Amino acid sequence: MGLSDIIRNTLSTLKEQGQVLTPINYKEVFCKEAKKAGLIIEDCNELERYIARLDKTLQKELKGYHLRSVDELFSFLGGKIARLAPESSQELMHAMTILIKRMAQVAQQMHNKDLAQIASRTAEHIETVPDAAAVEKLKDAWIDFLTTYDDSFLDRLSILGKVDKEDLRGSIHTIVDSYSSEHNLHIPDNIGQLIVASLVPSIAASMNDEIAVISSQIRQDPNVLDSTGMQEDIKFAIKKRIELDKSALKDTVYQLDEIAGEVSKRLLHIIEQSESKKEELGKLKKELENLDMTDKKSLTDIHQRLLQIAQLLEDEASSLNEEVKSQQIKISSMDKKIMLLEEELTEANKESREDFLTKLFNKRALEEKLRELDASYKRYGRDFSLFFIDIDHFKKINDNYGHDAGDAVLRVFAKVLRQQSRDVDFIARFGGEEFVIVMPETTKEGAKQFANKLRLILQKNRFVYKEHRLKLTVSGGIGQRSESETIEELVKTADSYVYEAKAAGRNRILPK
Repeated sequence: MGLSDIIRNTLSTLKEQGQVLTPINYKEVFCKEAKKAGLIIEDCNELERYIARLDKTLQKELKGYHLRSVDELFSFLGGKIARLAPESSQELMHAMTILIKRMAQVAQQMHNKDLAQIASRTAEHIETVPDAAAVEKLKDAWIDFLTTYDDSFLDRLSILGKVDKEDLRGSIHTIVDSYSSEHNLHIPDNIGQLIVASLVPSIAASMNDEIAVISSQIRQDPNVLDSTGMQEDIKFAIKKRIELDKSALKDTVYQLDEIAGEVSKRLLHIIEQSESKKEELGKLKKELENLDMTDKKSLTDIHQRLLQIAQLLEDEASSLNEEVKSQQIKISSMDKKIMLLEEELTEANKESREDFLTKLFNKRALEEKLRELDASYKRYGRDFSLFFIDIDHFKKINDNYGHDAGDAVLRVFAKVLRQQSRDVDFIARFGGEEFVIVMPETTKEGAKQFANKLRLILQKNRFVYKEHRLKLTVSGGIGQRSESETIEELVKTADSYVYEAKAAGRNRILPK
């Protein structure tokens, strides 16, 4: 490959990546193309030659700045030298520390729990942080909050009046002042909570999906209790709760039967050991019956026989006591083993259903959930929707910033999905940068509304990795169970919409 080919490839690459044709951008891409072609260009190694002359500590520090030109290197070194003036640097650092502390104290008074916690940590540690790593942790906490914060929850107040997010105090006063007495004609929240409490099984370990969905709806809006449909659902849920309690009670009784059976075996073993003692007592009884009570010598014999009986009874009681103690130790040991096995089983089940990176459910857990919801759909007609999400251009994040950056983005992305979804929604990592949200009792239109809201939130925010602010968009596809013949067809439909969305230019949800 000649020099003209390298130049041609460079210009083509800049155009494909949408980069502006500047000297720095051109040189960076040109050197990469030359390296791929095996051509050594002296100017391409100019930055590395300068860096190699610096001391090892400074070289290590420079790795985190991703410098692209000699000019950027000189700018960095100039700023480094300017910061070495001890007196002015110390005064400036002290002033900046006080400023940050005051800003954190102000942030603590804002009415947001997460913000107050981060601000409290900052105000507490800013003057005593031991090194740059501690400052970096504080900075990451603030960036994480800034990246994931979503104020769309304030939109729910719009049903009561106009909401100005720039002036919440004024909005709240306006809404409260205009709230007339007729708005108080609604079902109190505590009534809704009582209904939810009555639906929870008293013995079973957890509620099933039907009860969980109804409880979530009542918590969100107690006024749904006034609807005929919800009243029918509550009747069904109460019946289901009773069935769950009966099933749990049946399991408990079965376990008690097993314990009683084991105790019975132990008692029979003890009784069998006592048979020999019983025969001896029988012989002594007969001897006592045959003694002549008029003979003085017989009184002595009676005394001796009674002593023998007392000794036999004492030996039997002692033997029984030792046997009971022995069995108690065995039972205690068995209990400990059972508890240990239960803990191991719980941990194994959790690991087998959880994605190690994002802590969301994995593909295996998703398949189990879909089978469960599909069975509920076939029995009761309870519909649900499926939302497939794929992060656009995720490979570029790994290529440009490294796999650590990609992992960090996936973790924060999973956190955003959890924050924006409902408690009843099921979120799983399908593989790579593809995720799935299963939404019970949700139509395709409702799923599209949620999906586009999530897409806009992600488009508006920036994911921060170290000093880089990464733009993130997603493509998604939606399917509804009642519109598919089988659960496999539903998954295939939603997944195919994702590919169509990417082919159509990405950053969109299909079908429209």
